[in-house]
Amino acid sequence: MGFMNIFRQRIKYIIMTLGIFCINYFMDRITKIIAVKYLNGHNPIVLLDNIIILTLVENTGAFLSLGKNWNVYIKYLVLLIIPVIICIYGLFHLMFK
Repeated sequence: MGFMNIFRQRIKYIIMTLGIFCINYFMDRITKIIAVKYLNGHNPIVLLDNIIILTLVENTGAFLSLGKNWNVYIKYLVLLIIPVIICIYGLFHLMFK
């Protein structure tokens, strides 16, 4: 394979990865907006004869409330800035190695 074919494959892989990430992110945001609009301050929504119950629960931390009691600056550093830096590094690694 030539250099251009390898480069095109990597670009295609990166675009697909970014596309999947964007779809996932926006679907997450949309469902959160809908949940706050229809569940905040209201009774839970019961579906399928009590098999599914939709209730609004807010988590101020991350996974399993990780960082819930942390200082706001530490929380943003550990849960936002560092992961973004790691993702950017990963993208550059995919593109140029």
